[in-house]
Amino acid sequence: MPTRETHARIYQGEIDNNEYRELERSAKQRGIPLREIIVEAINKYLKKSNPKYPLDIEEMDLKDGSKRFYLWIPYENYDDLVHLMKTRGIIYIQELVRRAARQRNQIHG
Repeated sequence: MPTRETHARIYQGEIDNNEYRELERSAKQRGIPLREIIVEAINKYLKKSNPKYPLDIEEMDLKDGSKRFYLWIPYENYDDLVHLMKTRGIIYIQELVRRAARQRNQIHG
């Protein structure tokens, strides 16, 4: 797992139960961990104009059954990622993850 010394840990928001179940179903069908599905979705969403970023996802269970995720990205890539997001009209990491997950589900769901 990345550490604060090398990576920025960014709160990216909750994914509700329905969104989570869809992603989880997709992960099970493909036989890979859910965090890989999310990282893959982000990288595919960004791939059009940039190479893959070395990202990692931290997942936390909340009391209401939803999930909270944190995105870990190396400090050296953070500014580039934020700049790319802004050129696409995305201000917050949360929205990047939601758009990427939605796009991924529309293509593969």
